[in-house]
Amino acid sequence: MKITTLKDAPHLYSATISLIERSFEYKKPNKFEIDFAPLVDKSNFANCFIMVDENESVVAHIGVCERNMRGFNMAMLGGIAVEEARRGEGFFQALIQDVLAEKRSEVAFFLLWSDQEKLYKKYGFNLCGTQIEIPENKNAKTFLEGKLHSLSENQK
Repeated sequence: MKITTLKDAPHLYSATISLIERSFEYKKPNKFEIDFAPLVDKSNFANCFIMVDENESVVAHIGVCERNMRGFNMAMLGGIAVEEARRGEGFFQALIQDVLAEKRSEVAFFLLWSDQEKLYKKYGFNLCGTQIEIPENKNAKTFLEGKLHSLSENQK
């Protein structure tokens, strides 16, 4: 296994997006590269870390989007995915440790949005708040279905 970036392996972009979309159970017409464009934009390829096996298959991905917030450099982590058949083999641990070590001296803090509190606590992340998504429409299958219908055209 080797850790590289999409900057060094741009030919693996489609495979990386496919891994992320499978991991997050993306359904068409939704696309990760549209929903999280700044994270996987070509200009940020140096911050899209991938783990690749000996066959050049993408096994894992962690994207980093760096921003300055009121004078503090921060790194937002996203698109964190590991190939389902390869989970439990230590790839995530190796990749996140590598990413955190590389970026730690460049940023004041990391921001990660996840419902996997227990998993990320091992790497020094702490819960900052909670989010509860409850649709108003009891027939809605998702939060967006329940909320989107009540927005005005200006809000959409």
